[in-house]
Amino acid sequence: MTTPTEKNEVNNKYGDFEKLRRYQEVQTWLRTIGESSVSVYINALKKFCEFSGKNPHELILMRDKETRNPDPNSRTGVRDLILDFRRYLEMEDYAPKTINALDGAVRSFFTAVLGKAGMINVKNYRNREVAIKKDLVPTLEELRKMVDICNLPEKLRILFIAQTGMRISDALKLKVGDIQRELDLGRVPLGISYLPKKDRESIGERITFLASDGVELLKRYLEMRQRKGENLTPESPLFVGRTRRGNKPLTQQKFNKMLKNIAAKAGLNGDGKYGVI
Repeated sequence: MTTPTEKNEVNNKYGDFEKLRRYQEVQTWLRTIGESSVSVYINALKKFCEFSGKNPHELILMRDKETRNPDPNSRTGVRDLILDFRRYLEMEDYAPKTINALDGAVRSFFTAVLGKAGMINVKNYRNREVAIKKDLVPTLEELRKMVDICNLPEKLRILFIAQTGMRISDALKLKVGDIQRELDLGRVPLGISYLPKKDRESIGERITFLASDGVELLKRYLEMRQRKGENLTPESPLFVGRTRRGNKPLTQQKFNKMLKNIAAKAGLNGDGKYGVI
């Protein structure tokens, strides 16, 4: 996986379609694709290059080298990258059909350039929920290790998700007003009502709870934002990230990057288990 800085460098190298088209490997690939599908396929490859931190030439060299390896167990580097790419798309809430399309486009790149030897045989993407539930349930000990090395905003984000059981996408939609009344009343655990993005029509509003240590972190976090000059209102996002122009609503991509980086610092991310990007 690549760091945010490395990914910025990747984006600068081939961050638009025209730069990608200059690669000989991409030109070979595009000859096998109908004109109406070119932009879709190029977009898929662009996302994969940004994710892997490799340009098209480097990806082909990587796949070509591993296909020549006599040990079958050493031919899975690109395959594993594609599986991790799927998990990243899951974390970003891409629809299953979209994930299937992006996955298929990327795999076609290797086949078009390297022929049958370059084929990557993995099952078609079907159920996004399996990977999410499997990969994002840290043990209490792993959670402690992660929280121990965090700053205040990061501690709150991790404990909030762990204690409430909310999806990241749902938590990031919360406003200060959604928790302010219960917080002012001193309720512990803190009850949080929200409307989930998934199954909202059949399930409706849900309520979850934040435990005492999470509540204390929440109070300190809001006080910190006020001390730094932010005017908190009921419509202020509960979770924000710092930018050059001040605090902005935290995105799911930023949240996932944070999880990955913290898990790595805690020595837990050898297999890319948490916050896969």
